[in-house]
Amino acid sequence: LKGRYRQAERQLQEYLASDDKALQCEAALALAEIGNVDAARPILARLKDEPTERGRRAAAWLEQDALLAKLERTGGLESKDDLLKMKTAQ
Repeated sequence: LKGRYRQAERQLQEYLASDDKALQCEAALALAEIGNVDAARPILARLKDEPTERGRRAAAWLEQDALLAKLERTGGLESKDDLLKMKTAQ
Protein backbone atom coordinates (compact mmCIF):
# COMPACT_ATOMS: atom_id res chain seq x y z
CA LEU A 1 0.00 0.00 0.00
CA LYS A 2 2.77 2.40 0.91
CA GLY A 3 3.95 3.04 -2.65
CA ARG A 4 0.45 3.64 -4.00
CA TYR A 5 -0.38 6.48 -1.64
CA ARG A 6 2.74 8.66 -1.50
CA GLN A 7 0.86 11.96 -1.84
CA ALA A 8 -1.60 10.99 0.88
CA GLU A 9 1.26 9.80 3.06
CA ARG A 10 3.04 13.15 2.69
CA GLN A 11 -0.16 14.98 3.63
CA LEU A 12 -0.65 12.77 6.67
CA GLN A 13 2.91 13.46 7.77
CA GLU A 14 2.19 17.18 7.55
CA TYR A 15 -0.86 16.65 9.76
CA LEU A 16 1.40 15.20 12.46
CA ALA A 17 2.72 18.74 13.04
CA SER A 18 -0.76 20.28 13.24
CA ASP A 19 -1.88 22.27 16.27
CA ASP A 20 -5.06 20.19 16.19
CA LYS A 21 -4.34 17.23 18.50
CA ALA A 22 -7.26 15.18 17.15
CA LEU A 23 -5.94 15.63 13.61
CA GLN A 24 -2.46 14.55 14.75
CA CYS A 25 -3.90 11.41 16.30
CA GLU A 26 -5.96 10.44 13.27
CA ALA A 27 -3.00 11.11 10.97
CA ALA A 28 -0.76 8.90 13.11
CA LEU A 29 -3.28 6.06 13.06
CA ALA A 30 -3.74 6.41 9.30
CA LEU A 31 0.03 6.37 8.74
CA ALA A 32 0.32 3.20 10.80
CA GLU A 33 -2.49 1.69 8.76
CA ILE A 34 -0.59 2.26 5.52
CA GLY A 35 2.62 0.90 6.96
CA ASN A 36 4.51 3.95 8.23
CA VAL A 37 4.63 3.32 11.96
CA ASP A 38 8.03 5.02 12.18
CA ALA A 39 6.64 8.44 11.25
CA ALA A 40 3.70 7.99 13.61
CA ARG A 41 5.59 6.41 16.53
CA PRO A 42 5.82 9.47 18.84
CA ILE A 43 2.09 10.15 18.64
CA LEU A 44 1.16 6.46 18.81
CA ALA A 45 3.30 6.17 21.95
CA ARG A 46 1.42 9.09 23.48
CA LEU A 47 -1.94 7.52 22.57
CA LYS A 48 -1.28 3.92 23.56
CA ASP A 49 -2.24 4.37 27.20
CA GLU A 50 -5.55 6.09 26.51
CA PRO A 51 -8.53 3.98 27.61
CA THR A 52 -10.16 4.57 24.22
CA GLU A 53 -10.52 2.80 20.91
CA ARG A 54 -7.77 4.93 19.40
CA GLY A 55 -5.54 4.13 22.38
CA ARG A 56 -6.09 0.42 21.81
CA ARG A 57 -5.42 0.84 18.09
CA ALA A 58 -2.21 2.77 18.77
CA ALA A 59 -1.03 0.11 21.23
CA ALA A 60 -1.83 -2.64 18.71
CA TRP A 61 0.14 -0.91 15.93
CA LEU A 62 3.14 -0.43 18.21
CA GLU A 63 2.99 -4.03 19.40
CA GLN A 64 2.71 -5.33 15.85
CA ASP A 65 5.66 -3.20 14.78
CA ALA A 66 7.77 -4.48 17.69
CA LEU A 67 6.90 -8.08 16.85
CA LEU A 68 7.78 -7.57 13.19
CA ALA A 69 11.11 -6.00 14.17
CA LYS A 70 11.86 -8.94 16.46
CA LEU A 71 10.95 -11.37 13.70
CA GLU A 72 13.28 -9.59 11.28
CA ARG A 73 16.14 -9.63 13.81
CA THR A 74 15.77 -13.27 14.78
CA GLY A 75 14.50 -14.82 11.58
CA GLY A 76 11.47 -16.10 13.48
CA LEU A 77 13.53 -18.03 16.02
CA GLU A 78 12.32 -17.82 19.58
CA SER A 79 15.32 -18.42 21.80
CA LYS A 80 19.02 -17.72 22.03
CA ASP A 81 19.66 -21.45 21.62
CA ASP A 82 17.73 -21.44 18.36
CA LEU A 83 19.86 -18.52 17.16
CA LEU A 84 23.07 -20.33 18.09
CA LYS A 85 21.90 -23.47 16.27
CA MET A 86 21.11 -21.38 13.21
CA LYS A 87 24.55 -19.74 13.25
CA THR A 88 26.43 -23.00 13.69
CA ALA A 89 24.44 -24.62 10.90
CA GLN A 90 25.57 -21.93 8.48
